[in-house]
Amino acid sequence: MIRLFFGYEDFYHQWIDRIARQLQVINPRISLPDAERRALLMISMVDGLSLFHGGEGLNHRANQGIEGDVVQWVLKIAMD
Repeated sequence: MIRLFFGYEDFYHQWIDRIARQLQVINPRISLPDAERRALLMISMVDGLSLFHGGEGLNHRANQGIEGDVVQWVLKIAMD
């Protein structure tokens, strides 16, 4: 397992827990472990997207409109 540094591990633990609780509110059918995995998937997409939007951003046509795709996938992960 890769250890995160500079307090990031606590940050991500809290972020996962918060999102998982909210997922269970909007989709009570999912178990806590499933909500936590879904939360991590969502966070990975959003956090990963920041790599291409930080600084000058990525000047590539694949980056155009990607935010809308992320929203659609997050909703799908939350509700399926």
